[in-house]
Amino acid sequence: MKSARTETFRFLLSLAKRHPGGFSDGGIVDGRVNDFWSLYNQIVAFNCEDELSTNLLEVIDVLLKGQLNSISHKSAAVSNKYHGKRETPEPSLLIIEALDNDSVALADGDKDKIKKMLIVGLDEYKKLYELREKYQNQM
Repeated sequence: MKSARTETFRFLLSLAKRHPGGFSDGGIVDGRVNDFWSLYNQIVAFNCEDELSTNLLEVIDVLLKGQLNSISHKSAAVSNKYHGKRETPEPSLLIIEALDNDSVALADGDKDKIKKMLIVGLDEYKKLYELREKYQNQM
């Protein structure tokens, strides 16, 4: 029974990397992140983390890059430095770069509102980054 459950989670993790069909809503949080957290909570609840650590790392890497891309839509500095690259910077560095006044000034709209949005996106990025660190340290 546990084997079947683990394989089901493995399959669902592979689906978690895919972008949903249609147009992106352009939000500051990658559209796949919330579903990933729901799936991850189930994986933890059923004690399947160890068997799925490699799969989790793969999905987290994809989501980190997606989240970085979402942040780059509201921060010119992040877009200029990381767009199209494989690098996933440490959250503390990314926060400094994303919230730089000159970078936010280039975005259209209320600058305070944009910064608040960026903070939400950066928080999700940080949670994913820390989860990746957890699994990398276990290997």
